[in-house]
Amino acid sequence: MLMQLIQTDPRFMDVFKELTGIDLMDVQEKEMKKKDNDAENKKKRDVEDKKRKEAEEVARKAAEEASLPQEEREALENKK
Repeated sequence: MLMQLIQTDPRFMDVFKELTGIDLMDVQEKEMKKKDNDAENKKKRDVEDKKRKEAEEVARKAAEEASLPQEEREALENKK
């Protein structure tokens, strides 16, 4: 019920802030910033994971080609 009063009349927000020392607007802003930062960090991790997987795939293919006999490696290089 208190939250409804705070939302309908900003004066209650001021009273609540003075009584408790908690600025609910500041808390909400911090939560939003944290969510935004978390989303950005997730995007960065996804990009890094994708690059890492691509690098691992290239390394795996190179290792497979290196393990082939010399004749097969030469045949592969001629096809490229």
